[in-house]
Amino acid sequence: MKKALSLFVFVCSAALAVAAQTPAPAAPMTGKISDAHCGATHKAMEGKKVADRDCTEMCIKGGAKYVFVSKDKVYQIADQKDKALATHAGHTVLLSGDVKGDTVTVAKIEMPKEEKK
Repeated sequence: MKKALSLFVFVCSAALAVAAQTPAPAAPMTGKISDAHCGATHKAMEGKKVADRDCTEMCIKGGAKYVFVSKDKVYQIADQKDKALATHAGHTVLLSGDVKGDTVTVAKIEMPKEEKK
């Protein structure tokens, strides 16, 4: 009986230790999918006002990489081939992923829920 109780206590302690080391998923960040050329701002191109989405698409076609801009901080995006990047270019989104320094590895990109009026 003592051995069973000792084993039970050991297993519970080990489970708690593993759970404490597992990081909680980060809350999604709100920001925009942009391009490395323009970053946080899309200035008028040659005097023409261009929508953020159109500007991002043009810059990506010109060789720039996708970035994520949140609270004026520009994050590099690790996986440039993620199809959701093209879908949400220029959009304000909720982005979930792993941030290390100035780079984010995207887990999920989705449009924010609209508030009901």
